[in-house]
Amino acid sequence: MTVWNEGAFIYGDHVWAHSEWGEYDPNLMVSSNGQCSPYCTVKASTAPKPLQLRTWLQFNTTLVTSVPLNQAETIDVDTVLKLKSNDFAGVSYATSGPGDLRCDNGMLKGSTNSGFVFSGTWPTLTFKKSELPEITGHISRAQSRGNPGAPPAGGVPGSPLTRLYDDADAEENRSDACSYLTDPRPPNSSCDEYPFAHTYEGAYTGGGDWMSDFSAEWASQTEQDKQGGMIANLYRDERLLDADAFYVKADLKS
Repeated sequence: MTVWNEGAFIYGDHVWAHSEWGEYDPNLMVSSNGQCSPYCTVKASTAPKPLQLRTWLQFNTTLVTSVPLNQAETIDVDTVLKLKSNDFAGVSYATSGPGDLRCDNGMLKGSTNSGFVFSGTWPTLTFKKSELPEITGHISRAQSRGNPGAPPAGGVPGSPLTRLYDDADAEENRSDACSYLTDPRPPNSSCDEYPFAHTYEGAYTGGGDWMSDFSAEWASQTEQDKQGGMIANLYRDERLLDADAFYVKADLKS
């Protein structure tokens, strides 16, 4: 797991001794510690524990980043299991940890902190019809026409959106998509563009054709405000940097 505001990663592993082999030593101690490189150090780890047969032993190691400011690096994590007793010098086993652990320092827009994410896992932002019926319907219709962003389903590969930092390009995305709305604007509504303005797949930065690649519809301002908060929360909580990928799901059943 990642510790959001501390630039820290807690690496946990479990040890299960299922049977004895040879002469079982009741004084046998077990330790299991994570280690990482580069730009990463161990802050704390669980102390060695007595071996217990057929019992899960949990060990946690807190790793902290030393990535330079305004840089992002992929961190390699391993775990080392050690066995030792009064009459036994000990033996170590090393196994590989997650290989797609990325840490950045001060690169998240709107934040100056550092943090870890699993860069090989693309998050999904879900809109529910019961909560945002107009926007959820719009996204569903747009994706059914071929607009990108839908997660993989039924053997069909997903086509993610990617976050866009540049505010000027985002405004162009919004302006280009909304220029296709020619019907009168309903009261208390505003233009809802899809893909979102702050994505590289938007109408201006992504190019493409109206309807088949990007879309716009009128939606209530209340829903628009809620949607804006959801998108901002996704970007922050999932620590999406510029050009990081994510999916958008339109849930019409809940």
